[in-house]
Amino acid sequence: MTRVAVITTGGTIGSLRGEAAIAIDDGSAVLNERLVAMARDVGVGADIHAATNRESSEFEAEDWMVFAQAIERAIDGGHERIVLTHGTDTLHFTAAFLAVLFRERDVKICLTGAFYPPNHEASDAD
Repeated sequence: MTRVAVITTGGTIGSLRGEAAIAIDDGSAVLNERLVAMARDVGVGADIHAATNRESSEFEAEDWMVFAQAIERAIDGGHERIVLTHGTDTLHFTAAFLAVLFRERDVKICLTGAFYPPNHEASDAD
């Protein structure tokens, strides 16, 4: 069975809709449950690890290094396919950094986010 490393970082995809606002899901339980179910549905195994759990508007260059280190650990663990969940506010900055950093590596890295949290009726997290 193919195993995919999923590295979570927070963002809307790692948030929950509350009565008054959207907030980061501290334990990421809802996202992790969805990720495991989706991996099972497509016939892959998911090894899920949290790199951080914050809003992506707060991310800075130091965070990119944390993400890069998490990706390196996944590669060292034998993963050739990696998904990084990320907030949409700064996803493009992280993607550019990782594209430069890993351009010579034989690994597939996919960044994905959501405009609505997993428990929102219009969620695009799946």
